[in-house]
Amino acid sequence: MKMELRVGAQFDNFPQLRNAIKNEAIQCHVELKVEKADKYRYTVSCADKTCPWRLHSSVINGGPRCEIKKFDGLHTCGNVAKLFNKEVSSSFLAGKYMGQIRDQSDYKPAQMQEDFKRETGKEISYKVAYSAIKIALGLVHCEYSEAYRKIEAYCEGIQLANPGTVALLQQTTNGRFYRLFLAFGPSIKGWKSCRPVIGLDGFSLTGKHRGNLLCATGIDANGELYPIAFGVIDNENEENWVWFLQHLHDTFQVSWSTTFVSDRRKELLAAMDLVFQGFEHAFCINHLDANLKKKCSDGEFIRFFWKAASAKSVEEFNEAIECMRAIDADAT
Repeated sequence: MKMELRVGAQFDNFPQLRNAIKNEAIQCHVELKVEKADKYRYTVSCADKTCPWRLHSSVINGGPRCEIKKFDGLHTCGNVAKLFNKEVSSSFLAGKYMGQIRDQSDYKPAQMQEDFKRETGKEISYKVAYSAIKIALGLVHCEYSEAYRKIEAYCEGIQLANPGTVALLQQTTNGRFYRLFLAFGPSIKGWKSCRPVIGLDGFSLTGKHRGNLLCATGIDANGELYPIAFGVIDNENEENWVWFLQHLHDTFQVSWSTTFVSDRRKELLAAMDLVFQGFEHAFCINHLDANLKKKCSDGEFIRFFWKAASAKSVEEFNEAIECMRAIDADAT
């Protein structure tokens, strides 16, 4: 929200006021100089000595709130735009683009340069943009660290807000986050109407706090994906898969008619033998397709592979497999 600069306007603190002043300076293509800055007063004027633009503010009742006491908002300096503006500091940009940096882990300095030029018509150097992203990421990571400290309260709150939810948090002996199993109450209830198929997969988490996200996904009556449970762990190994699958088994009371689908990585296969021994466990066709393409890039080979995968009879399946062998026996 843009804060208006006028006599009588109040701000929560001097940093908020300074940001509002910087925003106006950037929009007007001018540079400013600070005349006075202490914990009680903040006075700034145009860098051009012939320009009357000047703002004086002071704290209210000892602070930290402050108020603009005097303000001459007219620039007579011609608003001469320069290639770079000293008001555009890395700290200022970090605050301005915090949202994008938080939401896009791969937000690059070049993107910030483009965004800023599009919004203001001004340019910033790559070095300034790089420093801004570094500052913002430091603040974001502090936010994430704080979130991990609050995760126990989050689990308690989400169980109160969503009756039937299972939120199982494990911490280390010194109280640090170790792993989490989460299944929302409505998902547990809705699973009873889903088809007896569960997809299992793991994903790497990026950022400062790395780890893995485990997911169990069902298929609803409309044939759509239906997320049923999540796990956050430090490493995708057999122990963590056993822990996740055991809670999945206990929470959803999985019946023998259920078929599991996964990429069948060795850690998961070992865990399945311990928790769901004897259950049907199928290959994910997309993972298999990706692996085959690494061994054979022939388009006809892949076409026959999908023909085999969708075969409606044993004869049709065997015919497609023979065609694959004829093209590349080693990859089949």
